[in-house]
Amino acid sequence: MKKVQHKMEFFANLPILKGLSRRNLSTLLYHFEHHKKQKGDVLYREGDEADGVYVVKKGEVKLSKEIVAPELANLDITINLLRQRPIKKNIDVRTLE
Repeated sequence: MKKVQHKMEFFANLPILKGLSRRNLSTLLYHFEHHKKQKGDVLYREGDEADGVYVVKKGEVKLSKEIVAPELANLDITINLLRQRPIKKNIDVRTLE
C-alpha cells in the first residue's frame, strides 16, 4: 500500500499532472508500468510508433536526432505531412545512468 501511495505522490507532483483529482490520478497510474533500465538501453528509436509516455523518475537520458541538410529545406512540408498520418517518434532516446 505504501508503494502505491509513493507513486501517487510522485505523479501528483509532476507539473503536467498537477490539479488532477486523486481518482483521475489513480486511473492514470493503473495504466502505467514500471520499467528499470540500465545505462545505454534504448527506450525508443526514431520511427517507432508513439504508443505511450515515458516518465523518468531517476537518472538521465540522451536525446539524439540525425538531421540531413536537404531535409531542412522541407521542414514545413514534413511537419504538415506528419499531421495527416499516424505519429511516429522522431528522436532516439537512450539512458545515460
